[in-house]
Amino acid sequence: MTQLRKLISLALCLTANFTYMSAAMPTTEKLLQQLDADVANRTAFIQKREKEIDNLKLLLPRSPVSARFEVCDEICQRYVGFNADSMRHYGELCLQYARDPQFGSAEKLQRANIHHAFSLATNGLYEQAKELLIPMEGNVFLSNRLDYFKAMTLLLVWESDFSTLPDAFEHIKPQLMACCDSIISYEQDPLFRLHQRAILAGFDDQEKAKQYVLPALDTISLDNPDLRFLANTAATSYEAQQKADSSLHYYALSALSDLRQGVLEHASLPKLALLLFARGDIDRAYNYMKCSVEDAEACGARLRTVQIAEDVPIILDAYQAKVRAQNSRLRNGLIALALLLTAVTVLFGLLFYTHRRLRRARQRELAYHDDLRRSKMEVEQALRQVRQINSQLKESNQIKETYVTQYMKQCSAGIAKIEAYRLSLQKTALSSNYGKLLETIKDTRVIDKELDEFYRSFDETFLSLFPTFKADFNALLRPEEQLPEGDAGRLSTELRIFALIRLGFTNSEEIANFLRYSVKTIYNYRTRIRNKALGDRNLLEHQLMDIGIIGS
Repeated sequence: MTQLRKLISLALCLTANFTYMSAAMPTTEKLLQQLDADVANRTAFIQKREKEIDNLKLLLPRSPVSARFEVCDEICQRYVGFNADSMRHYGELCLQYARDPQFGSAEKLQRANIHHAFSLATNGLYEQAKELLIPMEGNVFLSNRLDYFKAMTLLLVWESDFSTLPDAFEHIKPQLMACCDSIISYEQDPLFRLHQRAILAGFDDQEKAKQYVLPALDTISLDNPDLRFLANTAATSYEAQQKADSSLHYYALSALSDLRQGVLEHASLPKLALLLFARGDIDRAYNYMKCSVEDAEACGARLRTVQIAEDVPIILDAYQAKVRAQNSRLRNGLIALALLLTAVTVLFGLLFYTHRRLRRARQRELAYHDDLRRSKMEVEQALRQVRQINSQLKESNQIKETYVTQYMKQCSAGIAKIEAYRLSLQKTALSSNYGKLLETIKDTRVIDKELDEFYRSFDETFLSLFPTFKADFNALLRPEEQLPEGDAGRLSTELRIFALIRLGFTNSEEIANFLRYSVKTIYNYRTRIRNKALGDRNLLEHQLMDIGIIGS
């Protein structure tokens, strides 16, 4: 019955667990700011409570039959102030367990009927609730008496609030006081008895009621579930004394506690909305009243919905009037803004026209500069091409001059050697020594010597033109595949082949004739060296042509 003790300020009670506050009570404005945030975020608090109830629901079928009445009763109490229909459903389920022939009892049945009467009273079914509670009077089990008097208190309070008789409260006041006095006598929790004494004192002396609850409010934290009842009692006492500021403060405190406990049947929030409305804070009043109505409908608390509905039109009309005034100011502002925008548009049009003319002039200027830049680039490109051609011509001329001079000398020396060789053959022939003549003609040493001298001359001439050719060519090959440079002033066969290619002999047949090798041999040499290239093998001979003449 822990939740049954927490419904309204005149009939609700507190549990014993509380913590002391280390900081001072928040100011009213701070409370309202926190309340604004919690109203916007109330879904999180509702989901937390739903999860707690769902955990109990999962426990019900797993519990032994003998314990299911207690689990179902706890679920029923968790739905108090949260979902009236579910509370009624589990109350009826409690009745079934209480009637169980094996595990039921008269005490459990009476307790289930008390809870069922509580549910009926919450939904405004006073007569049905009375039919269950009145016959119990004088025959209530000791363990059920506390819950019985709380249910009677709730029934009397709701019946008084919705009675059409002008003196309805005075009529039930003695019964209410008797119920409060009985609750105090059966309740063992000192904090709960303190709260009930405040309620009892409040019937005649509001100041005395405050003296009971205010010290307790200074000692419990904002998240304490019992805070909402104590704060509601304090707010009610201040309201009765017409102290609106203090009443507003404690209603805000109570409403904040309601929201954090996931309560959907708000007692303090609608009253707080009315106080804020009286102060002119229409936005907050509308927001809090709207929250109260939505939560009451979600909870299925029909009496609370009817009670709140009486005050909703007042706040709604004021809120709509404020919205209309805001819309009117907004409309006037929009008209002024439209006129301003028209003027700005005209000015912008003039600026745009001027800017467009300037932009076109700028574009023409940029186009002119682009043409100049392109012309300059074309001239520079042409100059680079001319310099490149000049360099190539210079290189070609130097090669030609060097080789013409060298081969003039070579030819002159060759003619002299041929003449000497002819005279030697003539002398041998005149001596009629034909055997020696034939032997001399067959001897290839002279030719081999001349070829070696020819290649030596070629190597020296080429290296004089390309002094770094060996190192530059090796730089085009992978480090592990580079060719040995050999003797200074001489070229290996591989280097001589690529030296000829550097001079423009790209045809393998021409190179074969020059070096006295077969065309296949020259092709194999070229292929093998290309496979050693550091980069793309197909670009090796193209890169070879970039090796230049030092000092050219």
